[in-house]
Amino acid sequence: MKRKFNDITAFIVAMTAAFMSASCDVKQISGDTPLGVETESAQYKGSFKLLSWNIQDGMWCDQFNNYNEFVAYVNSFAPDIFCIQEGATHWDIDGKNLAYNQRTLPYAGTLDASGQKSPTGWIELAKRWGHDYVVMGPYKDNYPVLITSKYPMEVVQRMAGNAETEVSHGAVHVKVTPVEGFEINLINLHLKPNVPDNQENYRLNEINYYLSQTINSQEHYQEPNWIMVGDFNDKADGKVDTEIRKNSYYDLWAEMNNYTGSYIDYIFGTESMRMSLKSIGFQYGFAHMEKLEASVNGVELNSGKGLWKYSDHYPVLAEFSIYE
Repeated sequence: MKRKFNDITAFIVAMTAAFMSASCDVKQISGDTPLGVETESAQYKGSFKLLSWNIQDGMWCDQFNNYNEFVAYVNSFAPDIFCIQEGATHWDIDGKNLAYNQRTLPYAGTLDASGQKSPTGWIELAKRWGHDYVVMGPYKDNYPVLITSKYPMEVVQRMAGNAETEVSHGAVHVKVTPVEGFEINLINLHLKPNVPDNQENYRLNEINYYLSQTINSQEHYQEPNWIMVGDFNDKADGKVDTEIRKNSYYDLWAEMNNYTGSYIDYIFGTESMRMSLKSIGFQYGFAHMEKLEASVNGVELNSGKGLWKYSDHYPVLAEFSIYE
């Protein structure tokens, strides 16, 4: 049974009202200064905010509203860097797959052979929250990762697997300097969801591939200041989380909050990032995760696609303060 919308106007009005009425409740742990700073002897250089969010199918719910409420929500956090998972709007209002040249996000146009056509839709959208730089990961399927930034980014690599390791949605590795003289290595990834029982090590193989290509590679292992974010589809203390923490990374949310509960969206950082962490938290309000079923103002919805209002994930926001 497909989803039908007989009254698009009513749907948009309902979505907008819900966006605007939701409070921007923030659950986070924070301090006046980062974990590793003695302010009497340290000189402050600057700070930056990093937002990471699986926006579920390219923020499907707000595509019919020109993404206005999504943009307002992102602006409310004023991120310097925004890491996005599921960056393609690939369904129309009837739940039918859109052709590549009909997709607002990442672009409306023809997909080229390399899959790396400029993501024009995201370039225009990111400007609405003050980001002039956009990098998209490999477009393997309908769920690409992207990074938008106030600062120029150097694409180190787009990771789509190799002959030894299959990956699902891919990842992108960039270098960016959000504070003068402080360059970070940033990886945004999305591991495979819904792994069948006979493929229990699929995600573990994925993460080991990404680690081998980045922080553990001969080319990059001596570089400092690593951050890895994304939808890991693995809970705290699971196989993936444990493997990452064996490889010079800290789970920053757990480090600051002493938390080992159930979550799958992480921000990992190496020692320098852990010591620079000022605050981190899951953001509520807009993203209150209401499953779309039954109807909205009389507009019939089919939940067969598993859509939520406005995403099935909460955004995660971290702030880092850099001292020397």
